[in-house]
Parts: sequence; structure tokens; C-alpha cells
Amino acid sequence: MYSAVAVLAEEPAGKIPTVSAGVAHVEAALSCRRGDAPPPVPRLPELPPGAVLIPAWEGDPTSATYRFSCEVRALRAAALAAALEGILRAVTAHAALADAVLEARAIRSVEPVVYPAPLVERLARDLWKAGIRVSFGPSWVPNLDGGLAVGSGGSEGEIESFLRDHPVWRAASPPCASGRRSKFFAGALDRRRASG
Repeated sequence: MYSAVAVLAEEPAGKIPTVSAGVAHVEAALSCRRGDAPPPVPRLPELPPGAVLIPAWEGDPTSATYRFSCEVRALRAAALAAALEGILRAVTAHAALADAVLEARAIRSVEPVVYPAPLVERLARDLWKAGIRVSFGPSWVPNLDGGLAVGSGGSEGEIESFLRDHPVWRAASPPCASGRRSKFFAGALDRRRASG
């Protein structure tokens, strides 16, 4: 029996996540009456610890509409829920104050995953025996597969060879995809790594 392991090219080679981020998407449109200026961009709330936000605003001066979309990632389900609630409250309050019509939707697409310690330990031991340096920590890359994950950044061939040849582990199929990654999000991840 094989155990699937997602290969995360965005993480350093040999890094085994102890938890992977969950993801939610928020989309909103704030519309004013024709001839009115679009409402200014609302101030978004401070996110709870363990959550990051990728916002994008797009104005349409011909229709007096602002479209807002963002991706929220969090390492815990409670932080993801709190971040979504805060964003939706801020956008709703702003629409009311700007006398704008609001259309909004929020979709939780990937739940955060906390990996079982015995499986993490076993994968770490097997990687170490194969001569692959191992590290641990949270991953901001969502694991769509939900199984274990390992970073391959810079050593894709070595990690893939290990998974192909090992009697227990195999690469998850299809491989984990993190979806859209923006420069903003990569920068947010770099700042989070630097601060803790």
C-alpha cells in the first residue's frame, strides 16, 4: 500500500510541512448610481495571526463600479473564518456608507491541513535514510490533495526519485498545485518567513 505525498516546488527541498494553509476567495462589486463617482477603496481590517491576504481592486469609471477580489490563506480554520468575516464586514460597511449596491461572495476552496505526527515522523526518517536533509514547519502552499507533502525546491529530481523508488511513498497524482500565485503573495510569504 502506497501513501501519497504532494511535491511542493515552492518549498525548500526536504521540508515537510506540519500544517498547510487553507484558502478562501472573496469577490465583491460595489456599484453607485450612474454619474456618481465610484466609492473609494475601503480600508480592510487587520487579519488575525496566521492569515495572509492578496487583494486586487479594479475600477470601472464608465459604470461607477469597483470590483474587489482577494485570496486569503490561513494555517488554522478559525483564522481563515475570522479573516473572511472581517473582510466581508469591512466591504459591507463601506458599501453602506458609500450608498453603493454590494454584490459579494466568499468561497472556501481548501481547508487547512494539520498532518498526523506519526506519518510526518516516518516520512522524515525515510528521507533522512535516503540522504535527504529534512526540515519541518508550516507551509503557506495549500495542499489540494490533503495527504502528506514535502518540498522539492532546487532538488526536484532527487525528491521525485526518492518517491518513485520507495516501497511506501509515492508522488501524489496530480501533484499539488497552489493555484494562482501573485508577486504580492510571494512577497507576503517572504515577509512572514523573515518574521517567524
